[in-house]
Amino acid sequence: MPERHLIVIDGLDGSGKATQTALLAEYFQSKGIPV
Repeated sequence: MPERHLIVIDGLDGSGKATQTALLAEYFQSKGIPV
């Protein structure tokens, strides 16, 4: 079974969670890491 990781992005409404999540996903994809 492949190793898996869980990343949690937590914060208040309007704190930039969606922005940071999108940037993190883009970074992982650029490194060839499936999202």
